[in-house]
Amino acid sequence: MHDKAELIELARLAAATWGLDAAVVCAVCEHESSWNPLETHFEPGWFEQLTKPGQKVAVHSPVKDRITEIAELSLSWGLMQVLGVTARDLHCAEPWLAALAADPALGLEWGCRVFRDKLEHSAGDIRVALLKYNGGGDRNYPGTVLEIAKKYA
Repeated sequence: MHDKAELIELARLAAATWGLDAAVVCAVCEHESSWNPLETHFEPGWFEQLTKPGQKVAVHSPVKDRITEIAELSLSWGLMQVLGVTARDLHCAEPWLAALAADPALGLEWGCRVFRDKLEHSAGDIRVALLKYNGGGDRNYPGTVLEIAKKYA
């Protein structure tokens, strides 16, 4: 198991790789998972959406079934709480999305990819990108994360 100092270093490396502010990436980790790489969170709205009749879901492993893939897509994984469906939308080909929690470096890579994508689709506005990263449900999310980021600057 990694200690917090190791996880912070991994987060800083992933942020640098993706051209992101390391303090913000660290703040997202703290806020989303309290630095627990095995953190998962079920997103019932996504499960409901993905199980609607006629909804097509690609299965990324020869040994799992459609409902298992849907369950994985409906979870947020790891340090940055990467939503499974978002990881797949960005072409994460890991057969099992649990790898995003089991391997902190991999989870951080995908979290940074997702955040970079949100930043690019927000014209570089960090507050808008953070709101999109969080799914827009918590209007206070950007301010909370940016306040936490101060201690990682």
